[in-house]
Amino acid sequence: MDPSSLNLSQLFALAADRPLHMRELARFADLNDGVDRLLGLRYLEITPDEVRAEMHISSDHLDCGGSSVSRAVCLAVAESVGSVTAAVAARGKPFTVAHVSGEFCRNIAAGVIEITGTLINDGPVALVDVSVTNRGELILRSTQRSVRVAPTAH
Repeated sequence: MDPSSLNLSQLFALAADRPLHMRELARFADLNDGVDRLLGLRYLEITPDEVRAEMHISSDHLDCGGSSVSRAVCLAVAESVGSVTAAVAARGKPFTVAHVSGEFCRNIAAGVIEITGTLINDGPVALVDVSVTNRGELILRSTQRSVRVAPTAH
């Protein structure tokens, strides 16, 4: 199937069975707008069990004092990668993020951060562990719980 004809749900369903190929990742980037695009988040790998992304830090990502990346930015990228991980587990079917928590370990003001989402538990409630690192050093550890949404009768 030509990746240019796939929608996000179809890409998530494919990724539930196998890693997305480079052209499929490019299609994902084209379709994935919103906060990910605003922050400059780039997805490197989307597989059945893990999602990896990176973000080059710019002055737009820093806190009001300019001394380090805003904690809100770190939580936003963690939730984004966690949500993609949960969407793969749900095979592109609807879900809602029920809870996100984060523990900050250190600050960073420049460079590239790597974000990895790992599926811990699949089922009606998906549990995802997310780490945000820089050069192997942990910046934030986050846990996200997502609940699959049952279709409603009309």
